[in-house]
Amino acid sequence: MLEYENETEMILKACMNVHNELGSGFLEPVYQSALAVEFKMLGIPYEQEKKINVFYKGVKLDREYYADFICYGKIIVELKAVFQIVKAHKAQVLNYLSATKSKIGLLVNFGENSLKWQRISNLHEKETALAGSNPRGNKMKDSGIDFFDKIPSTWESKKIKYLFRLVTELNHLPMDEVQLLSLYTDLGVFPHGEQEERGNKAVTVE
Repeated sequence: MLEYENETEMILKACMNVHNELGSGFLEPVYQSALAVEFKMLGIPYEQEKKINVFYKGVKLDREYYADFICYGKIIVELKAVFQIVKAHKAQVLNYLSATKSKIGLLVNFGENSLKWQRISNLHEKETALAGSNPRGNKMKDSGIDFFDKIPSTWESKKIKYLFRLVTELNHLPMDEVQLLSLYTDLGVFPHGEQEERGNKAVTVE
């Protein structure tokens, strides 16, 4: 079980409720205000715009950061309303975790057609979960794909020219023995067929 799994599930439920109600297209402060309302409705304890002090070699600097939310007194929640999450956004959350000595952060993007999020950990496992890609909390490994970051350790990456041959071979197996996945450069990984009309996809196999 992942650290604070139940708490993060409740936070993400609130985020999904907000996205389902508002959709994409608003600025970040709108989602932040709506999420505060949703947290109250779900009974999730939170601090909004929490000040984070920054130290350099033990000296407190005269600059502060403000985390969008700290929930349950221990989980940092950083909101975005952008085209897609990039590495700089993840680095921001990691800095917040380091400054507060917190273990877990959630980076949530309301700017896409479907809610996207990353669970970011300051633990020794350095666990990272891209939205939809690791529902069982498996150990992660480098994907070898620049735009995709990490994948569950049980998955295997293949060059695209080999995949079609693999799929052809696997077509002779019963479908309950094979799970086909679609990999999108803009959306992440989904079971094959779930996102038929979105993104540029390449089929891979678990």
